[in-house]
Amino acid sequence: MIRNPSPFDACKDWKIAAGVYTPRQIVILVSPLLESVIAKLGVDPRDTTSSRKLLVDGLASVLSTISRESTMPIPPSTTDASRREVAKQSFRISKTLTQYIDDVSDPKMESNIRVQSPCEGYLWTEAVAKLLRGPRGNRQLIQLYNEWLHQMVLLRDSLLPFQNYADVQLSVQCRTGPGLRDFEESRSKFLVQCLTRTVSQTALIDVAKAFTAPSLPSGGYGLQYSHGLILPAFLSGSNSLHLLRFHSAYLDGSVAKEGAEILFDYEYAKYPTAPRSEICDPIEIIPPHRWSQALSSVIKSEMKECSLGVERFNDSSQLRYLLRLRIILNEGVRVAVDLGQVARGRRYAYQMAETRDTLRAPPTPGFSTPASLCNPTSILTQPGLVTSQDSGIFLIPVVNPVIGLALLGKLYPDNVVMLGRQQPPAVAEAIGKNYGPKFVLFGGDFQNELLCPLQQVEDRFIRI
Repeated sequence: MIRNPSPFDACKDWKIAAGVYTPRQIVILVSPLLESVIAKLGVDPRDTTSSRKLLVDGLASVLSTISRESTMPIPPSTTDASRREVAKQSFRISKTLTQYIDDVSDPKMESNIRVQSPCEGYLWTEAVAKLLRGPRGNRQLIQLYNEWLHQMVLLRDSLLPFQNYADVQLSVQCRTGPGLRDFEESRSKFLVQCLTRTVSQTALIDVAKAFTAPSLPSGGYGLQYSHGLILPAFLSGSNSLHLLRFHSAYLDGSVAKEGAEILFDYEYAKYPTAPRSEICDPIEIIPPHRWSQALSSVIKSEMKECSLGVERFNDSSQLRYLLRLRIILNEGVRVAVDLGQVARGRRYAYQMAETRDTLRAPPTPGFSTPASLCNPTSILTQPGLVTSQDSGIFLIPVVNPVIGLALLGKLYPDNVVMLGRQQPPAVAEAIGKNYGPKFVLFGGDFQNELLCPLQQVEDRFIRI
């Protein structure tokens, strides 16, 4: 039987060359799939919505987290903080990608292409279904559109871990299929968490590795690869507890060679089994409803210098490294805290937003129960993680935001409260656990000052 020739026989197979791209560049490389559909649909009838708008609106519905067509349905009513953050991040990325599509619209773009796209089961909007299944459509146009949707979904999801997602340099290798299909397996695992449970930090960092350092093992909290450095975003001023930030730089150091793929891992893989120290004797016991006169003198502890130190793990791994926050205090005391434990402590700490209600002056100062006033320097110089066998409130004054971070990395992260200097002590009593020891970091304007410790060490980065 002789098959009649198809107009698609002369088309080229769509693909992306392996290389390093920004998200905007990937949108441009994927756009021929959309342009081919639009070109082959022909001229739109008069007084109708353009095919381009219908198809792009269809993508917007697929990228939404609340639409019928959503590929990552996360209800707005979810109470899980990590899933809410993923939903907000998805909205921001989807809006940016849609803008990129509008910016790169080019009728002269290569549109004589074809693709064999397996059905991904994405739902279409009613308008798209009528357009592509109507008399102007055909099977190949359906495959082209499905592949474009899938590539854009893969791009959106691969960018979810990055706060500055537009800047990330993505290394695309096209090993398992055209475009971004190398990410399919990782995306499926990540999607399960997004839809069924709290999104773990391990899941986010593993997604971040998909197009940066896929050869690295699972876990960790940051990494360095051939095109940059990826660390928790809060170190650069973000209020996010989970997102990461891309830096177009390498860490300066003989251990971390330029361009090497290395994983920054936690010193204590499981912090409940980490060695612990009992907190030092308090400077004084603050009576209930009173404020300490010694607070002003203790709170003056300042930082002289800080840096980041890279150390190899004491095991056979050639990929896992420790990253330490090194601080020299004004007294000449030197301390070093695992940055992974800092990140963990920041995520697990309790904090209440500084609203108008929380900033109202309390009827009486101080806590409702006695509180132990502790010296932050004494805590930072103890081995392991610091805790107490005694119950009650342990007040730790903080001024410098970097010292505040270091304390978050030294205290056992079970019941640590961050209390802004303008917040009444009652706030610290209202959040966290009401049993066992409660460590209250007080004095830092955590909403604004736990901002940019990396700015103080970025002059030591090797810029790319």
